[in-house]
Amino acid sequence: MTTILSSGSIAMDVVLNSSDLPINDGFALINKEEILPGGSSANVCVSAAGFGMDTYQVGKIGTDEIGDLFKSSLVEDGVNNKYIYTKEGGITTHTYIVTTPDGRHTIFANMGDCLPSFEPSELPDNILDGIDIYFTDMFSPKVSLFLAKEAHKRNCKIVMNMQAVPSFMPLCGASKEMIHEVLSLSSMIVGGKDAILEIAGSCEFDPIDAVKTVYEMYKPDDGVICTLGSEGAIWFGGQSLIKVDSYDINVVDTTGAGDCFIGGLLYSLYDKGNSISDSLKFASASAAIKCMKYGPRSIASYDEVMAIEGSLNRSL
Repeated sequence: MTTILSSGSIAMDVVLNSSDLPINDGFALINKEEILPGGSSANVCVSAAGFGMDTYQVGKIGTDEIGDLFKSSLVEDGVNNKYIYTKEGGITTHTYIVTTPDGRHTIFANMGDCLPSFEPSELPDNILDGIDIYFTDMFSPKVSLFLAKEAHKRNCKIVMNMQAVPSFMPLCGASKEMIHEVLSLSSMIVGGKDAILEIAGSCEFDPIDAVKTVYEMYKPDDGVICTLGSEGAIWFGGQSLIKVDSYDINVVDTTGAGDCFIGGLLYSLYDKGNSISDSLKFASASAAIKCMKYGPRSIASYDEVMAIEGSLNRSL
């Protein structure tokens, strides 16, 4: 069994199902309000665990109620929480996610005071023992950079997800230099369109040109992926380019779809040893299952993904 260690964004999400997204000086109606466990890094772990991978989440939470809820949710969702540390009196990272009936969403993040203050010195020396894949989105940046360096020394696969655009990350303590260093150590780089374009250095790029540029900048062994939402995803690995389409589904909520894409990708490519082409298709189906469910997390089985691949037509 392949083992993943994941560090980065962990949060409880206040999900507001609204009639529309916020606009300046405007109004919208809240149809439903829930507090749900989330955080991109944790969502990837949960998705991978659903496929049977051995997953460990690294992070720091407060001793507040939402911190307790988050920690217990990991166990319920099949993720080992032994590397979740607590700060007495601390404020756990939490977000406010506004979703609409047609699947659009906006996220407001309150970082709290736990992840930003998380230091490598709090980690045990043996944290990477038995780890095959290190995944990070660079939230809790000092810890993320430290673990990337250590994982590289041990020849672990390192998968970096640029969940947010690089220009946003200094607000969370991740400098341009820190991001560049983790990208340079990565086996695979994943990001949404805006993030990949920004790394490539120009918003004028076509996404295909952008993934090629990012690949040439860092040359990750397992390529660069640009996720494009309803337009699918693009992978470039130096010699070949692969485009995978999304599935034509009834979208309920797109929050966390990219996380489930990555969870499915890690399972198919690194645990099952499938080709990158087949793994991208599997990842797309995993994301499609998430989009048909409400909330930031989704647990899909291998059989469920295969059923989606076999029953749904791809949109062109």
